[in-house]
Order: sequence, then structure tokens, then C-alpha cells
Amino acid sequence: MVFGCFDFIVTPENEWVFLEVNQMGQFLFVEHSTKFPLLDAFAEFLIQGKVDFKWDKATASLKYHDIIPEAEEMAKKALEKHAIDQYEDESRKDEEQIR
Repeated sequence: MVFGCFDFIVTPENEWVFLEVNQMGQFLFVEHSTKFPLLDAFAEFLIQGKVDFKWDKATASLKYHDIIPEAEEMAKKALEKHAIDQYEDESRKDEEQIR
């Protein structure tokens, strides 16, 4: 595995306990909180396709907060299309049962 998001808990005694590693874990919420361009770094990692990829924070151009509005609009359209497709499928099944 080349990439993973690690889940830990911290006990009341301030001990870190490893829970699991997720091969497709979520991490962009960290960019939102820290303003560190993780999306740009991860995209460069994928483009270069190697664990020792080269990346320069100073040249980062892809930021998570810049794509949120477009992503939300795409998700809204996909949800609407899914609802319409599901309604049409159910209507077709109802018509078939009537026949």
C-alpha cells in the first residue's frame, strides 16, 4: 500500500492507540482547517506515481476550498438525476405489473 489514512485515539493518559489504516481515507477536512494544500500535494503524488514524488508548496495551485462549489453542484445534479432515474424505474415496474 502506497497511501493510507491512519486512525488513532488518544487515551485519557495521553497514550496514542492505533486503530486502523484506511487505504482510501478522508483527509481533505485537514486542509480546510489548516489551509495546507493537501489536495495539490496528493494530486501531484498521483500524477508522478511514486512515493518519493517532488512537490513544492510555493507552487501549489489546487486548493480544496476552490473546488467545493463545483463539487457540490455536481453532487446536487447527480442526486437529482438519480431520483429521476429511480422514479422512472419504479413507474416502469408499476406499468408492467398493471399489464
